[in-house]
Amino acid sequence: MSFDILPQTADDAPEIFTGARKAFTRFNKILFNPFPLSAESMEILSKRRVESFSKNPQAKNFKAVDRKTGAIIGAARWSIHAEEEEIDKTVEEESEGGVEAFRVPELREEVASAFYTGLLEGKREIMGIKDNDGKVTKLKPRVDLESLFTHPDHQGKGVGKALLQRCIQDAEALGLVAYLEATEEGLPLYAKNGFESIRTNVFDAKEFGFEGTHQYTYMIRSSRATK
Repeated sequence: MSFDILPQTADDAPEIFTGARKAFTRFNKILFNPFPLSAESMEILSKRRVESFSKNPQAKNFKAVDRKTGAIIGAARWSIHAEEEEIDKTVEEESEGGVEAFRVPELREEVASAFYTGLLEGKREIMGIKDNDGKVTKLKPRVDLESLFTHPDHQGKGVGKALLQRCIQDAEALGLVAYLEATEEGLPLYAKNGFESIRTNVFDAKEFGFEGTHQYTYMIRSSRATK
C-alpha cells in the first residue's frame, strides 16, 4: 500500500483518537471499565483532544494517510525540548493532569493515577538532572516521543517506521537524544531503529482488584551529535 506522512490538523483529532483507542485496546481494558467506551465518553475525550491540540507549542503532530482511501492509518506526536526543562510540578500533580485528560465515567481513576505516577517517576530518574541536594529539578534536553500508533488493520506495512523516522530526523537535526516509553508491541520497532532499552517495568492491575498487566520499557536513542 502507499501512504503519505503529513502534519496533523485539529480536524483530524476525532479520527486519530478513535484509531488510537483501537490500537491500544489491551491497555485501555486495564484503564477503563467497561471498554469499549460509550459514545458519550468517546465524544468527551475526542473534544478534549481537539482543545489540547495547539496548547503545546513544542509539540509536533503527524499522521499517515492512505493515498487510496484518504483514511488516517497511523499517527505520532512528539515534543521538542532543546533546553533543560525546569520541573514545576510534583509527580502527583503531573500525574493528576494525565488522569484528568482521560476522566470519564468508565475510567478506573486509582489505576490510572498509579500507572501515570510510576511512569513519571521512572522518567525523572532516567532523564532528570539533580541539584546539589540530590533532588531532580530539571529534565535533560531531548525529543519526547509521546505517542505513536498504527491502525490495527494496517500494521506491518511500514507506517510506524515512517512516522518514527520523522521524529528521529528532528532529534538528529537538533543533536538531541530521543526518549520514549515503549509498549511490548512497539518495542521491536524502536529497537530496530536505534533505541536502547534502559529499564522495563510491569504494571499489574491486580494490586487494585483488577485483571491485566501492562509492560513498558524506557528507551533512549542518542543522536550522532551526542555520541
